[in-house]
Amino acid sequence: MDSRFQPEFNMSENKAAARLRHIHNKIQIINALKSRNISTATLEYSGQGDEGHTQEVEYSPPCEAAEPKVTIQVNSQVIVHGQWVVRESEETMLLDDALNAFLEDLLEIEDHELYGDGDGGGGTLIVDADEGTFKLSHYDNVVTQSYSYHEG
Repeated sequence: MDSRFQPEFNMSENKAAARLRHIHNKIQIINALKSRNISTATLEYSGQGDEGHTQEVEYSPPCEAAEPKVTIQVNSQVIVHGQWVVRESEETMLLDDALNAFLEDLLEIEDHELYGDGDGGGGTLIVDADEGTFKLSHYDNVVTQSYSYHEG
C-alpha cells in the first residue's frame, strides 16, 4: 500500500489529545444527561474478527421526549498535501452518538481500541450523571490451546 495512506501518528500525542477531549466531553455529556433528568446512560460494546459494535444506549429513567443533542470535541484524520493531519473541532450531535465518541476515546486511552480485532472483546460503559462519574468494564476474549502427544 502507498505509504501516503498509512497514517503515522505519535501515539503519545494521540492519547494526550484523547485525554483532553475525554475530560471536556465527560462534562458536556453529564450536563446533557442532567438537563434531561437522566441518572445513568449504559452502553455495551463487543466485537471480534475485524468488527466492533455498540448496542443501543439505555437511559435510566428512559428518555421520554426527542433525544437531546450535545456539543463535544472530536478529531478527524485527513490527508492534506500528501500528509496525514489530525483536526480537532466541535460537533453537535445526538447524545447517543456523543456517548459512542466518548467510548471510542476512552477505549483508546485505556488501550482497548482493538476490541473488535482477532478473538475480540467487549464491555460496558456506565455514565452516572448523579455522581458525575463513569465506569468502564472491559473484557478480552482469550483462546487457549491444550496439547497432548501420544506415541505407540
